[in-house]
Amino acid sequence: RHPPEAQELPAATHDRLPADLGPAEIDAAVRERTAAGESIYGLDEELLAQLEPDLIVTQALCDGCADSFDDVAALARRLDPQPQVVALDSHTLGEELGDVGTLARATGRAAAGAALVEWPVALAGRFDERFLELPPEVPIAPMKDHQRYFPVREPGGS
Repeated sequence: RHPPEAQELPAATHDRLPADLGPAEIDAAVRERTAAGESIYGLDEELLAQLEPDLIVTQALCDGCADSFDDVAALARRLDPQPQVVALDSHTLGEELGDVGTLARATGRAAAGAALVEWPVALAGRFDERFLELPPEVPIAPMKDHQRYFPVREPGGS
């Protein structure tokens, strides 16, 4: 689930498969495209040119799951101004923590990124039951935005 303000932003990617395909047709189309080394997703170059991003974050785990890093980098070279392209390809938790640092440095927030990953302290705690009666966004927003920790819920949401 994305924050409401993110849901209002334009999407710079699109599905290259026709929208009216059934499950078997989707499977066949995905197999065909990936066998040919083609992605099932595409980038909206015109929109990206209008947005003038200074950073594009992509993944390098699966060329069939998104445009390849090479395709994204080639598109970035055609944009003016040229954005930095960062590809994430973590396979382990340690690599994901490294990606936090990579993104923090790319966005000029190296110290904040280091604080998130270099001194992690795991604490278990409970909320007073009254807080759990509030909409989940009320206690979670300050956790994430101001206190630099995140909630973990039990199965079932509590």
